[in-house]
Amino acid sequence: MKKVFSGKMYNTATATELAESDRYDNGNWFSTQTLYRKRTGEYFLGVLGNDSSYHAPEDHIRPLSLSEAKEWAECYVDGSTYEEIFGTIEDEDSGEIVQSLFAGTTCLCGSPKKQVELCCPACKPDLDYRMKEMIVHMDIPATEVFESMASEGFAPAGRCCLCSGNYVLGGHNPAPSNDDKEARCCSLCNIGSVLVSRLKSESNGA
Repeated sequence: MKKVFSGKMYNTATATELAESDRYDNGNWFSTQTLYRKRTGEYFLGVLGNDSSYHAPEDHIRPLSLSEAKEWAECYVDGSTYEEIFGTIEDEDSGEIVQSLFAGTTCLCGSPKKQVELCCPACKPDLDYRMKEMIVHMDIPATEVFESMASEGFAPAGRCCLCSGNYVLGGHNPAPSNDDKEARCCSLCNIGSVLVSRLKSESNGA
């Protein structure tokens, strides 16, 4: 379906499908509502069937403001799906909002990213590892990790000198795999290459 509203095209074929909900009346299906987001950021519903509660024709499109899209999601999707669409909301335990981590479409390394993702694909492996390291192995509460990242970000972030990925949170010293004093490497290369090289050097008496 596609339709023009106020000079703007809304097209279910080119927009991103975010969530779907079937509507029933006394056990009988009467419509399916699907939440979409355009590449330009606008939200809209694609409605299949007769959504009589809005006195609209069958199979139609209805533009939504951001607040209307959130209200729809609050009614028809679970909390995890809501956060996938709109980002993390207030944590009940800490009372802190870390939604700023998901804001925008630019990763802190400068590369483009999706609105609902924490970082770009190049930064994701290192960020995942560092978060797991802090939350699981260092036993730092997840809320503290997110709060710290929300206030300080992942910077400095940049390209790993040993692979095609990125490092976050400052990266690691790559010596002796790379002796450039300005170079930094990601956590995966640090574990898989740099530390192995250091152990070999130590065992050889270097």
